[in-house]
This record gives sequence, structure tokens and C-alpha cells, in this order.
Amino acid sequence: LLSLRTDKELFFMSFRENRRIRVAVFAGLCLFILNQGLFAQNYDKIVRKDTGKTMTVDNVISETYTEVNYKKGNTEKKISTDKVLDIKYYDVPNSYKNALAFALNGEYENAIASFKLAKEDSNVRSWIKSYSLIEMGKVYQQWGLTDKAKVTDAISTFNEVLTSDPESRFYADILLNLGRSQALAGDLPAATTTFDRLSQEAYDKKLGVIWEARAKIEK
Repeated sequence: LLSLRTDKELFFMSFRENRRIRVAVFAGLCLFILNQGLFAQNYDKIVRKDTGKTMTVDNVISETYTEVNYKKGNTEKKISTDKVLDIKYYDVPNSYKNALAFALNGEYENAIASFKLAKEDSNVRSWIKSYSLIEMGKVYQQWGLTDKAKVTDAISTFNEVLTSDPESRFYADILLNLGRSQALAGDLPAATTTFDRLSQEAYDKKLGVIWEARAKIEK
């Protein structure tokens, strides 16, 4: 009987020990998965200009120079663009991050190549195309200070984004940089026309008096 009881005790001790091991392994696996973000919910963030607070939303549906549409829960909502300071998308591709870093370091050729990769990334939502084109235009414009041929690329890129995304949240900034690029190319009549357009549309589209003022200064 003593031997039998001892065997039972050994069995249950072994069972409890194996259970602790299984629990530890399961906990470790869960921790690994969480660290890898496999169970993480992806959210976009809207930084508000009027309050300084950041809103976490399920996803930003669209953004224009008048309003930003987003989804939170089962409800679609919107906020006026003049109350939005920034939008932080969760699906920013590495190619876009690399492009920004290259541009900051003055590596213009690498920046352009990376922006081109980013804007064609099918795993990213449609926002990436407009954002990439705008930044490409700015890189070409900066590059044009030392290589005049690149100014033409800046002009065509800004015109491209105005065509593909005519209601861009950055519409006024695109027009401003288009005018600057035209002036840099020596086409002052075209630049004047663009600045006049910005001045008028700043009023018509309610883009903000700051853009009307900036257009007049640039002109």
C-alpha cells in the first residue's frame, strides 16, 4: 500500500509539474505573439489642431481640404480639416519612411526611388499615392536648386497630384509649391497665374486666409 500510494503521489506530482510547464509555454507563446503584433488592432490617429489632443480611430476613410472622414466603432464620422493638425496612418510602408530619411539627408535620388516604390505599394491604402507624390515634388524642387532639370520634374509631379487628388488636404500647399517651382524654372507668368489661383481659391474654397496672404507674398 505504501508503494502504491507513493506511485500515485509521484504521478500527480508529475502531472502538476507538466501542467505548470504547459502553462508557462502557453504564456510565453502569447507574449511572443503580442510582441509581434499578431493580435494587435491597427488604428489610425488624428491629431487635432483645436484641442491638441490625439483621437484614435478605427480608420481614416478619406481626407480633403474641407473634411476628414473616419470610422470609429460602427459609426462613420467627420471632422473639419481646419481642426486637423496631422493624421498618423498605421500602414506607413518602410519605403516611405526610408524616402523621408533620404530626403532629410539630401540623398535625393534615393529619396525619389523610395517614394516611387511607396506610391505603388498595393498593401497600403490610397493615401500613400498622394502623400508620396507631394513629397516627391518637394524633393525635386529642392534638387532643382543645384540641378535645374529637376525643376521640370517638380512641376509635373505637383500637377500630377492636383489631377489625381484634386481635393487633397494639402491642396493649398501643392499650389504654393507648384508656383514656387514655376518661378524657379524662370516661368514667371505661369508662377503668377498659379499664385493668383491660390489667392482666389483660398477664398472660394475656404482654405484659410493664411494661404491667400502667402500667395500674395510669393507673387
